[in-house]
Amino acid sequence: MAREVPEGVNLKEIMSVLSWIKGSSLWNLHFCFGCCSTEIMATMMPRFDIERFGFVPADTPRQADVLVANGPISRKIVPRIQRLWAQMPDPKYLIVIGACPMSGGPYQGSYNIVTDIRDVLHVEPAAYIPGCPPNPEGILEAFIMLKNRIKEGSYGKF
Repeated sequence: MAREVPEGVNLKEIMSVLSWIKGSSLWNLHFCFGCCSTEIMATMMPRFDIERFGFVPADTPRQADVLVANGPISRKIVPRIQRLWAQMPDPKYLIVIGACPMSGGPYQGSYNIVTDIRDVLHVEPAAYIPGCPPNPEGILEAFIMLKNRIKEGSYGKF
């Protein structure tokens, strides 16, 4: 049953405030394997300090807004990634870091490595960060780009 909006309430302003709030505190769930995890650790250290931009590591998938996937993804771990993604509340975002989840990286063509994470989660990632491994500046830039897109209201509509 749809309700009518009371007189004098501007829904556009309310949605812009909600987008600003959502973009200001994104909780991240890190699914880290391989060499890219050291770059994520470097991004969390004092030199780059990703937390000052409002990106906080989440303890559980039920608290997370962003799934950060990196490293080689084996077929054995795919059900766990899908379970974590299903447990995350909407709206949820995916950031892919490094060459391994994008194309298999140096393990491309291996029988047990997934070559593209989109085949596993069936979602378009919010950001791809290329490199093997990518630098912390690129990781930070991708998070800031996602934050700005959410605040503008052009990504992850409510």
